[in-house]
Amino acid sequence: MEIKIIGSNTTNGKILRNRVIEAAMEVDDKITITLINDDEDYKIKKRPALVIGDNITIEGRMITTKELCKIIKSKAIKK
Repeated sequence: MEIKIIGSNTTNGKILRNRVIEAAMEVDDKITITLINDDEDYKIKKRPALVIGDNITIEGRMITTKELCKIIKSKAIKK
């Protein structure tokens, strides 16, 4: 599973990155995390944004590690 963090160089992007790493360690699935500072490929209105696969999952808001785990697990099941 590929997870992209767009706006990873912002303050909230760094917090989101740490939470994604924590969630990835809790989920028993192979996860690749890509940090993106430029969002030309996606129509992002607010940063940071979380893209799982090719779908924008979170945009412009913070999310807890627990919520991230739930989202990652649900996406892993749908594979």
